Amino acid sequence: MNTEFHIFASDYDTRFTIKRAAEEDATQVVFSSLFEAARHARTTSGSEDGVVVIYGEAGENVNRIPFFVS
Repeated sequence: MNTEFHIFASDYDTRFTIKRAAEEDATQVVFSSLFEAARHARTTSGSEDGVVVIYGEAGENVNRIPFFVS
């Protein structure tokens, strides 16, 4: 299973849209904080082996955060 999630941060308001990489269902989920979006991604994955990739609204890659850091 692909455990890479993509979070798109809005430039103008507190909105973080999460999409799962290679997901067949194109459903998007919106959160009001980056913390909530990242926690949802980790919980949904059911694994500690995965990453959250954060993008700015224009699509630039801002950061890449692993689910688990030892």
